[in-house]
Amino acid sequence: WLLGLLQGTRSSGASAGPGLRVEEMGEIGPAFDRLWERTKGLHRLTNVRTSDILRWHCLADRQVEKKLFACWSQDEVAGWMIVKSNRRRGLKALEVVDYWADPAFSGAFASLLTAVLAHGAAGGFDLAIFGHFSQAFESLLRGAGLWEVPLKARRNLCLAGPACPVSAVGEGAYFTALQGDYGTSP
Repeated sequence: WLLGLLQGTRSSGASAGPGLRVEEMGEIGPAFDRLWERTKGLHRLTNVRTSDILRWHCLADRQVEKKLFACWSQDEVAGWMIVKSNRRRGLKALEVVDYWADPAFSGAFASLLTAVLAHGAAGGFDLAIFGHFSQAFESLLRGAGLWEVPLKARRNLCLAGPACPVSAVGEGAYFTALQGDYGTSP
C-alpha cells in the first residue's frame, strides 16, 4: 500500500486536457482514420494504425482480450491506448500495448493515462506495464511520474538483408509492444 501511495504522489502532476473525454470503445470508426491521416507522418518508421488495423487488433481476437480507450475532443479522436490483461510473476498486470496520439491535442496522454489507471484500479490490477521502444513515449511516461523498473537486458535479433533501406532503431522510429498479432487473430 505504501508503494501505491508513493506512486500516487509521483503521478499526480499529470493533468488532463480541457474539453477532452475518454471512452472505452466497442466500435472503431472513421474518426480513427482521420487521426491516422493527421499523424502518420510523425515518425519515420512505425506500424499502420488505421481503423481496419485497430478493429483487427482489438476486436477480432477472441483469445487475447484487448480494450481500446479513446480520448475525444468533440467528434475527433485526439489519441488512444490499447490495454490487455496479463500475469507477471503472480501479479495481475494491465499492459498498455499501444499508444497513439495527435500532439496538437494537449493533455491527451494525461487524459488517457488517468482513465487507464482508473480502469486498472477498478479491475484489481496490481501493476501497469507500458511496453515501448521510443524515447518520445519514454519521456511522456517519465513526465507523468511513473516508476521505472530496470529489467535484465535482452537481445532481440532480426533478419534483414544488406539491401534493407531502413534501420528499425534509432531516432524517428516508433514501436510499442503491439507488433503484429499473437497468432490467435482470424
